[in-house]
Amino acid sequence: MKNILLLIITFTFFMGCSTPFNKVILNSDKEIELQELSFDEIKQWNISSFDSSLESFRLGCKRVKPDNIFYEICQKDSSYSDAKLFFQTHFKAYRWEDSLNSSKALMTGYYEPLLEGRLEKDANYTVPLLGSPSDLIKVNLSSVIPELKGKVVRGRMHEGKLIPYFSRKEITQNPSPENIICWVKDKVDLFFLQIQGSGRIQLENNQTLYVGYGDKNGHPYQSIGKYMIKHKIMSYGQMSLQGIKAWAKQHPEKIDAILNQNPSYLFFTINKTPAKGAMGVVLTPRHSLAVDTRYIPLGTPILVQTSHPLTHQPFSSLAVAQDKGAAIKGGRRLDFFWGFGEEASQLAGHTKSSADMIVFLPKDFKVKID
Repeated sequence: MKNILLLIITFTFFMGCSTPFNKVILNSDKEIELQELSFDEIKQWNISSFDSSLESFRLGCKRVKPDNIFYEICQKDSSYSDAKLFFQTHFKAYRWEDSLNSSKALMTGYYEPLLEGRLEKDANYTVPLLGSPSDLIKVNLSSVIPELKGKVVRGRMHEGKLIPYFSRKEITQNPSPENIICWVKDKVDLFFLQIQGSGRIQLENNQTLYVGYGDKNGHPYQSIGKYMIKHKIMSYGQMSLQGIKAWAKQHPEKIDAILNQNPSYLFFTINKTPAKGAMGVVLTPRHSLAVDTRYIPLGTPILVQTSHPLTHQPFSSLAVAQDKGAAIKGGRRLDFFWGFGEEASQLAGHTKSSADMIVFLPKDFKVKID
């Protein structure tokens, strides 16, 4: 009898302490599971500063549309002197963790590269940085089939038919002179500039060109890192941005074949400001993220808790989803923006870790309790 009573008490205790999971659709039709947290349950919440996080959120508010779940918060007074109080007043915190107790996201890093360039080709600057071609055609499929919202097909016309646009290999072998913005030294540096999506080109007259995403050729992104690991060119432990660059310098005769494993090609446009994300605002170093927007709407504050890529000490940042990328697929997938320059390059190149995701949602956002 005592054993039965103890079992009932134990069961009741754990049932009372269990926080239910919340099934939520934040964007598109992708359902995720979140578990509500009190702010006191968040590690180091009470001793951390969130001033830069609030500033990043405010920047995003300039581009938030009425159908965004953060629109009402963005219309309220955000002139709080205490950033922590602002987030506690307007938001609830949820750990992204499903009923199988799987809470880890894969976090990589990106940055804003600096390349040397010339407006005229010479013996050292031979790699063209291309703008969007005039023969690239984009078809928004939702204009034909509303259910295909967000789906875009890219191609070119040939003999009256729309066919796939040229692949990376075809574009690099025969670049169109009319699309050349400038010339850079190294094809590998240009490749990683395309992966990052934006950067700066330092010209010979001390002029700086800010370049960002213009368009893409429509071919699917393929990771050259995964290809190199699969074919035992590099080991998983050696794999990093810096590792690939070092390998390329040692094997210049092989690098074209490696780069062409990714048929996707990004074209640039000249911007007036440093790196902007898909949200249309200048990214905040260490407080902006790229996400898969099928799961997470742009403007969402997300606290990431992981380890520092160089020191391996605990690292956390309340960042805002303000960007997306071809390689960022899946709900638990984050790309963390480290900023501009060599230090940011080192940090981004070595960022590949698991991270806890704590998502901040408006207090009045309706969730379904499982």
